Order: sequence, then C-alpha cells, then structure tokens
Amino acid sequence: GPPVWEPNRNIISFTSKQNGNYDIFAVNPDGTGLHRITERAYDEIYHFWSPDGKLIVFDGTDENGNYDIYIMNTETKKIERLTTDERYEGGPIFVEAN
Repeated sequence: GPPVWEPNRNIISFTSKQNGNYDIFAVNPDGTGLHRITERAYDEIYHFWSPDGKLIVFDGTDENGNYDIYIMNTETKKIERLTTDERYEGGPIFVEAN
C-alpha cells in the first residue's frame, strides 16, 4: 500500500517487509522517529487512518494466508478482525458521513 499521512500526529505511515513479513511503520516527515505500528506474525499491507487518528484499519493475512480486514486502536494496540471470509478483502478506508 502507499504511504499515508496522519496529520493529527504529523507522521507518515508505510508498509515495510522486515523479519520475514510486512508490518506498518511510521516516521516523522523529517525522517526521524521511525517506529513499528503493527507487530503481528502475519502481513499487514494497505492501511488507512481514522479522521481523528485513533484507529487504523488495514488488510492483513491470517494463519492460512487469507486477506481479511482488521482495525487497531492506536492507543491500546488492540486489534479486532472485522472479516473472516476466504475471499480476498483488502484496501479498507474510513468514510465520514455528513
């Protein structure tokens, strides 16, 4: 997935393959403060921030390699799996209702 700007924290998040799987990382715009956001044993690729920056939704693989949609609270790091279908689910985004 492409890098994503999170303006509430002024960070840029991106996906990187390190230690054998893809995780979501973040860095400050000046290149400092690199840190890992997700630390699952499986891949996380495409992701999107909630408007308030408190949640991040992403597609990720499970133990069988199936892609599902997950949501993570960025403060507690709690991850919830939203889909469980064997079909590919990916590219989640947040949409604000007016």
